Amino acid sequence: HQIVTEDGATIDFVGEVHNDQPEILQSRELEVVADADLIPLLTLAVEQINVTFCGGLTSTAIFAVAEHCPNLVDLNLWGCSYFSDASIGAVAANCPNLARLSVGYSERLTDAAITALAENCRKLETLTLYCCKNLTDASVKAVAERCPSLTELDIGECAKITDAAITLVAEA
Repeated sequence: HQIVTEDGATIDFVGEVHNDQPEILQSRELEVVADADLIPLLTLAVEQINVTFCGGLTSTAIFAVAEHCPNLVDLNLWGCSYFSDASIGAVAANCPNLARLSVGYSERLTDAAITALAENCRKLETLTLYCCKNLTDASVKAVAERCPSLTELDIGECAKITDAAITLVAEA
């Protein structure tokens, strides 16, 4: 299944579709996909969203994900840099089943967003924070202490995270 937006962006529906509502949304159109393209597709049925490097998405779309997709399990925002701590905090507060999150190359994220994830998403198994330059040891500590299901944590190129934080993860 596929939808083509007015701007020519293609958004694929992958996996099961129940009552015309897809479980998985995925786009490979990079900069072309914008908030107005994604938001109308968000429903209770959506469990996975992969919008890697969709630079046209902002916090507005992420707030909508939090509001409309409480059954979300997998959110891939790798390379989408125009969203805020507050929008990730909203996902954390409203999507308690979130098991996988990728926010690599998100230079705006701070420890506040990751702490909110750790506090609310206890089922988190995989967290990719690659090249999130504002994150510190506080993020790693929160995840290590509060996410017992975590099996994969990517903190490569996070310049403010020290070896002490890595030790915390190893001991958790």
